Amino acid sequence: MRRLTRERMVQPMSTGIVRRERYMRYQFPWRATGVAALALVATAFTGLFAMTAARAVSTAQTASTAPCVPVRVVVDPSRAPAAARQLVAEAASRVTAASGVPILVEDADGDAASDAVVVAWRPFPSTEPARIGLTSVSVDADGIAVEIQLNQDSQLPSDFSSRRSWGATLMHELGHVLGLAHSADAGDLMFSKMLAGAAEWGRGDLHALAITGAARGCEVPLP
Repeated sequence: MRRLTRERMVQPMSTGIVRRERYMRYQFPWRATGVAALALVATAFTGLFAMTAARAVSTAQTASTAPCVPVRVVVDPSRAPAAARQLVAEAASRVTAASGVPILVEDADGDAASDAVVVAWRPFPSTEPARIGLTSVSVDADGIAVEIQLNQDSQLPSDFSSRRSWGATLMHELGHVLGLAHSADAGDLMFSKMLAGAAEWGRGDLHALAITGAARGCEVPLP
């Protein structure tokens, strides 16, 4: 019978342990699996936090958005052309279509809103070149008054046949009422000079009007 020495007994046992350690360490990736599990948990928490934060920001923005308040306009008939009210109403509808801001044209009587924008044809001082329209803002103890003044001596057609018309002039001045400044692009109706062309908004006009309407909390129509 062959006798087993201590070395012969210990060697197979130690070899088995080493093989088991290698199996546990290399063949089954415990460490990589643990790291992946932690990364998955971290990603889930990060995504949940991001969704919660986005929802909070959206709620805050919605709560801080001012309601869409209409702009009220009255026409002074004293020196106005015969079709003045219809002209102002059509110009207002074109501004509303581009900006989403409702512009209500009311009768110039006791029922008109005290904060209404007044559209009036008035005599202008002589200038070179002759000024066609002007939007003015005055502040007094009663509040803020906005008036669109149009040169009664200007011989413009009472339609929207071109940019050289009362219709296009009213669109331009109502753009000022909403806060638009003059455009540097001659293709825009908000350009500082009255040029030839169609009585239509330019690309810059439409962009500025959409921003103005959105800032007022109005529903801006999609282009």
